[in-house]
Amino acid sequence: MGAIRPRNAALLVAASALCIALASLGSVDSVPYALFCAAFYPPLILNAVIDGRTQLLVRRWTHIAGVVALAHMFYPLVLQLFESRTTPSPNAIYEGLTRCCGLSLMINSCVLGVFTLLYLFTGGRAMGAGDLRLLWVLGIWHTPQSVQAFILAITFAVVGQGVFASVLWVRKRVGRKSRLPFGPALVIASIIVTFALPIIS
Repeated sequence: MGAIRPRNAALLVAASALCIALASLGSVDSVPYALFCAAFYPPLILNAVIDGRTQLLVRRWTHIAGVVALAHMFYPLVLQLFESRTTPSPNAIYEGLTRCCGLSLMINSCVLGVFTLLYLFTGGRAMGAGDLRLLWVLGIWHTPQSVQAFILAITFAVVGQGVFASVLWVRKRVGRKSRLPFGPALVIASIIVTFALPIIS
């Protein structure tokens, strides 16, 4: 994997501190969830910065966030199994797995299918393979708690990206065939849905 550059390490630490600070404002009502946020978002924030500079999402950081998202998905089931005084039956474990990831997999497959068609139709100009991986990870993170949050995050990202591209086009900073990184919009939208909306509401 290679050594982490000092600048990237500093960004990871700062992002973790930011997540903990946002959680302390009351947007996150659970200590375990706050810890998951502090582990999930720093790799994505670092990846968004890299994407904004190079138009490339690094797989390593997306995969690290994906592992955290999977741990967050299965955490309620594992906690339930540990708290249970009796040995769970295979049927109980199957039902728990279905509750944890059944809906998430279904929603993610639908969303990923739509954006895969967009990727194929535009030849990768609208979004790349790294954006598809990031979408899958965000789906795993959001859908176990709220499908609406995932859909809202995608909506914020698409609208925000459209507004940003329009402003750049009006200022003649980009042309019609220019490619803009989509990763930062996805990560920012996810952070807004996770931290800002609960504070506002």
